Order: sequence, then structure tokens, then C-alpha cells
Amino acid sequence: MRWKLTIIIASIIIVANSICVFAQEEAVENLGDGIISVRYEKESGKAIKIMVEKSGIRFFYDLDDDNESLLPLQSGDGIYRICILEQERDNQYRVLLSKSLEYIAIHKNECFTNPIDIIYWEEGEAIYKKAIELTDGKKTDHEKITAIYNFTINSFDYDYDKIKNIDVNYLPSPNHMMSSKKGICYDYASAFAAMLRINGIPTRLVKGHIKGVDAYHAWNEVYDSSSQRWITVDTSFDAYYIDKGLDYSFEKKQENYIAEQIF
Repeated sequence: MRWKLTIIIASIIIVANSICVFAQEEAVENLGDGIISVRYEKESGKAIKIMVEKSGIRFFYDLDDDNESLLPLQSGDGIYRICILEQERDNQYRVLLSKSLEYIAIHKNECFTNPIDIIYWEEGEAIYKKAIELTDGKKTDHEKITAIYNFTINSFDYDYDKIKNIDVNYLPSPNHMMSSKKGICYDYASAFAAMLRINGIPTRLVKGHIKGVDAYHAWNEVYDSSSQRWITVDTSFDAYYIDKGLDYSFEKKQENYIAEQIF
């Protein structure tokens, strides 16, 4: 399956009192482990978005052409509202379905160990095989993280042509990154997260800005079980430093990274 992700859009207007009742009650399914499946068969040809909301924090996603999305409940334990929205005109959307569900994590950070729309893989695919190969014989999470990190920063090149023509709805594919051996920061972060999650290591894909850098960026936060803390890792920047023969460090200063979205 392929999914498109839309950045949080503050300008989306949800038309009040427009909830529709339709037969697709199974449209929102709680898969457990902090992941939900949202399905909706498009009929009108109008744009469909999915809203995931908790405590006023909203994430908006585009429903993909195959009419199904896997989405994270990344805002922690609590009550979520999941809405399927249909475009009426411009930035105005009406609610087709609204469903509330409660999420209580069984395992710490479980939400960040599964495949989702922007970090997707299936068992047996190229990214899966490489993740298992890289960690073969490694006993600790730190050893596994280091092996995957070294592979990522040394095996991929930054795609400067791609960034010039990137589409707003661009979706990274870890398997495509593995075959092409090049990508933008979004691709680096997605592939790195996929390989770590395949090994059961909680990993976040983070989007936002770096202090002093005038560009939207993507990086990762990795949970190191030995120190029991999240570590900020920026593989695309480190690959650049290697290419230029510059010094770099595995762990970045978290205060220099301004997170706007965490997946």
C-alpha cells in the first residue's frame, strides 16, 4: 500500500454540523500497538482527508488512491477523534465520519515500532532483509543502532536534483531508497527508521527545522534502551559531512532541533 501525508494545515476549515452517517462503520479500525487503519471507498471523486486529533492537536492525512491508510496515534495515551473529511470547496471540508477511540499503550513506545504510511515495509522486502543482515550477531540495541547508522550515512547519497522538484504530497519509500541508493532528508529518515523499527527499536521520524538553517528538514529520534532516553540523530546531515570530509557526531544537540511533527 502507498499513502500520502499532508503537513499539518492550520487553514483547513471543518464545516460544523455536517456529520454524515453511512454504512462504512468499519472504516476506522484500531489495530493495536498505537496504529489505526482507515478505509474509505471514494465515490464522489472529491478530495478525502483523514484527521487524527487528541487534546486539540490535529494531524491531517490524504487518503491514498488505494483507499486505505495506516496511521499512528503518536500523541500518547488518551481519547482520540478520527474523522474522514470530504472537500466541499477550496480549504473547506465536511465530516463524513467521526469516531472516538481510547488508546492505552501496553508496551512503552510501541507506537514507534510499527510500519506506518511514511515508514512502510513488509517482511521479506529489501529494506527488511538489509535490517536483519546488519544486526546479525549484534546483542544490544546500541550495537544495532550503530550498525544501521553507519550503513545509512555511508551507503546513500543526497539527491540534489530530487529536492528541486519535490511534490508537496511526496511520500518516502524505504525500499526505493534501498534500490536507488539516494534521496533527500525525508528518505534518509524514513529508511533509517524502518531498519530500526524492523529490529524492534523505537524510532521517531521528526519534521521541523534546525536552528540557523533556512529549510524544512526531517531527522530521527531513537530510543536507546541502555540509557533509557531518546537520542537525536540526523543521518542526511552526517552523510553530507562525510562527503565533504568534515567532522560529525552521531548524537546531535536536541536543543538545536525544533520539532513540528513527530511520527
